[in-house]
Amino acid sequence: MTLDSTLVFSRRSVVAMLALTAGTATLSVASAQSSLEGIPAGPLREHVAWFVDVLNDPDVQLTGADIAEHFSPAFLEQVPSDEVIGTIKQLRPALGTVAVGRIGSGTDETQAGVQLVGDTGVRLLLTLWLDPANELIGGMLIEPDTSASSSPEATVIASAVASPVAAAEPPAMDDVLPAFTDAESTLLQQGSTFTTALIAGDVATAEPLMTPDVLAAFGDGGATTFANTTQTNIVHMEFPEVAATFDGHVSDGGIQGFFYQLGPGTFELQAAESQSDTIPSGLWNGKINGVLDIEVVFSGTAETLAATLTIPSQNLKDHPLANVSFQTERPLGDKLQERALPLGQATNNNAYSALYEWGQTDLVINIAFNAEGQASGINLAAYPPLVPDPKADVIPDVEFRLPFEGTWLVIWGGDTEFQNYHAPVPSQRHAYDIVIWQDGATYAGDGTRNEQYYAWSQPVLAPASGTVVVSQDDQVDLAPNMISDPARAAEIDPNTHPAGNHVVIETGPDEYVLLAHFQSGTIAVAVGDTVATGDVLGLVGSSGNSSEPHIHIHLQNGVDLLDPATIGLPLPFVNYVANGELVPSGTPQQGDLIALAE
Repeated sequence: MTLDSTLVFSRRSVVAMLALTAGTATLSVASAQSSLEGIPAGPLREHVAWFVDVLNDPDVQLTGADIAEHFSPAFLEQVPSDEVIGTIKQLRPALGTVAVGRIGSGTDETQAGVQLVGDTGVRLLLTLWLDPANELIGGMLIEPDTSASSSPEATVIASAVASPVAAAEPPAMDDVLPAFTDAESTLLQQGSTFTTALIAGDVATAEPLMTPDVLAAFGDGGATTFANTTQTNIVHMEFPEVAATFDGHVSDGGIQGFFYQLGPGTFELQAAESQSDTIPSGLWNGKINGVLDIEVVFSGTAETLAATLTIPSQNLKDHPLANVSFQTERPLGDKLQERALPLGQATNNNAYSALYEWGQTDLVINIAFNAEGQASGINLAAYPPLVPDPKADVIPDVEFRLPFEGTWLVIWGGDTEFQNYHAPVPSQRHAYDIVIWQDGATYAGDGTRNEQYYAWSQPVLAPASGTVVVSQDDQVDLAPNMISDPARAAEIDPNTHPAGNHVVIETGPDEYVLLAHFQSGTIAVAVGDTVATGDVLGLVGSSGNSSEPHIHIHLQNGVDLLDPATIGLPLPFVNYVANGELVPSGTPQQGDLIALAE
């Protein structure tokens, strides 16, 4: 998430970024070949040396043939050679004379990461991947190096922070609580008014509250259409063996609806033959989440409806689905909960959500509001009941303190999926995601760069004493909202660990606290280290499955987050303040502003 500048090349796409970021360059200039010994000898080291040398020689006039000698045809199909040349021309004056600094820890014969230090003060991280088919460059990533000072003597925590926004101390409770309460109240009112009109099909009230883009997506009478498609002609199906459910609206030979399996998704079906009734019959073809091909065969009447599922790619054929039903009407019931998170207008992240009873499941309506109070995005999801929590009554052996100083905001936390999207994942049942909020958002500026986020580069502290059993620090930081942007998905390494750079501390028998998404290169502890409560573990980043810089923390009964046997445990904290009130011991909830008690 450090994409503050330059161009990002992936194996499949190129994305233009903005101005270059300067830092303090203290390394002396050396030749590329002599400073690349950390890369195994071979084609990859030669490509890195060539790239550094052409940066350092402004008199070299590159041609398409020169580029083709170093980049694979597959890469150049996506990023033409003239764009590569143009990028090099842009980098030369920005960097000046280039020295090679540190070599990345993940470097091998197929991938290399190096620090480029310009005498202008600009520092960049260059990562190259080889195409195994021809040993030419198959992928390249260039990003600013803001993770640490380039001085070998600098400690992790003393490293310069690229932005005064991120360098500032977190706010005090009294400085943010009144403003947050006001913003939350305004957003709750906007959201309640809009969703009430939407559900009722009240076109006159709802449509003036939509942006032109949302209104166009709904079409004429969109509020009425919304009410019909969510509350009439609903088919329900379950695949209990894999904890999956389907709820969809049947109309004109198609079914559009909600799929759920450890989290919400979508599905769609189209009848293979014309239908004479709204009750589906015969073969229907479609997809889950737009990618997985499925076939469903319906039979029976409204009272006896049955269905089988075929997934060709998984060798599943004619598997009987359970609890198949059709309802001519399924009205929304009571509003069970609502929330308002005023996280920022510039990123359409002023979010209101309402949870309603809806037949055998619950329906969530998520609305994003812009600065004018108009709905700029609408998303629906169906939440079936969570499975029982096998560790709900576990009390940890040790006391945990909050892993930070100052006042932070819990954006995901609680025991329900509505409060905490982690809850359906067994290992993360009681996880928290925590950010810094002030001045109406979690960032300053337009929210496109990590350095604009108040949490970025803040120290992450050990919540309890114990022994470090996992310390992973080789994951890159992702740009804000990159994981939710389909246009940029190809840039993300498929081997990215969901926790990104993370630390796991053993705090007691079968108790391991995990802290995730550290900034690349900043973790200050190693496996086997003993840490005390309050010790600095590293700096907040946005590596792994992260949409913006934040702290993720949860307690689990095993070392490995990805082990299916690992189960999440309740994680109460002691001696903290929530929304201005002292909490001797408790579990923060979504929307709480929390800080250590003095």
